[in-house]
Amino acid sequence: MAEGEVEVNGGVVVYEFVGPEDGEVVVLTPGGRFSKDYGGVHELAE
Repeated sequence: MAEGEVEVNGGVVVYEFVGPEDGEVVVLTPGGRFSKDYGGVHELAE
């Protein structure tokens, strides 16, 4: 699993890749007041 952060328009976006490297890419964006650690988001990604 790779993870990191990138600055976009003065804000910081934290990301995490979940699953096999050769898998199809799907982007989940909980955003707002919810982080990627919010209940159910990581399970949905898996």
